[in-house]
Amino acid sequence: MKNKSKLKKIKNPTKTNCPKEWLYLNPAEVTPRQIAEVFEKEDRFAAQLWEEAGVVEIELGENAKSIDMEKTGADLGDEDSNQYLMERNIISVYLVTIVPEDERIAYEAMRCVTASLGGYFCGDTEDFTPVIK
Repeated sequence: MKNKSKLKKIKNPTKTNCPKEWLYLNPAEVTPRQIAEVFEKEDRFAAQLWEEAGVVEIELGENAKSIDMEKTGADLGDEDSNQYLMERNIISVYLVTIVPEDERIAYEAMRCVTASLGGYFCGDTEDFTPVIK
């Protein structure tokens, strides 16, 4: 029995607590084009823009997946979340999806966005954690 439990642990070495769903929040107006332009100067990452859909796909490299960012309104669907946005004067809200197994490189790309445009990423969780500024 002990050997079986060890095998289960070995089979899932990439298990992570990183959320798949995130939010990008900014008190300034940030367009999808501005996000895509951040990656025009980056060698490690590339971005594809679907301007009419309000979507940016950030490609994380050969072996990694991508980050999808979709602009949405400032309504997160519940009173507490909307209060959080109001208290922080958040104007730009993006729904963000990452592959948790690529969290390290995804965090690097997220930091490129925040370094250029401000704002922050937070987990789309009950307590809005983790946070990347």
